[in-house]
Amino acid sequence: MIFACLALWALPLQALESSQGALRVEEKAQGLSAPWGFGFLPSGEVLITEKAGRLLRLDPDGGLSEVAGIGEIANRGQGGLLDILVPGDFETRRELFFTFAKPQGQGEGTAVARARLSPAGDALQ
Repeated sequence: MIFACLALWALPLQALESSQGALRVEEKAQGLSAPWGFGFLPSGEVLITEKAGRLLRLDPDGGLSEVAGIGEIANRGQGGLLDILVPGDFETRRELFFTFAKPQGQGEGTAVARARLSPAGDALQ
């Protein structure tokens, strides 16, 4: 099922077969650049990380907007803005966790960060 969610960003509408039965793949957003991680909010919205450092919010109707507040990201090689986690208690705490590459000395290192999503869902605090 996760594979089907990841595949929906790049493929036109089609049916696929799996060992668990038929899957239907639909395009839900356009204009993404190297999407990397997906976090599903209780509201039905999806937070999407892009390798270059953008965090986007996809609403259930297909609207895509940028979430402000991502700090400095080292986007070289396998670095960039990586995965995002929406914890089970998101509705009460509004906390998110994400991984990213950050400048460190003469190179980069992988870091984990915690932030709160603003009530409007348009910025990290």
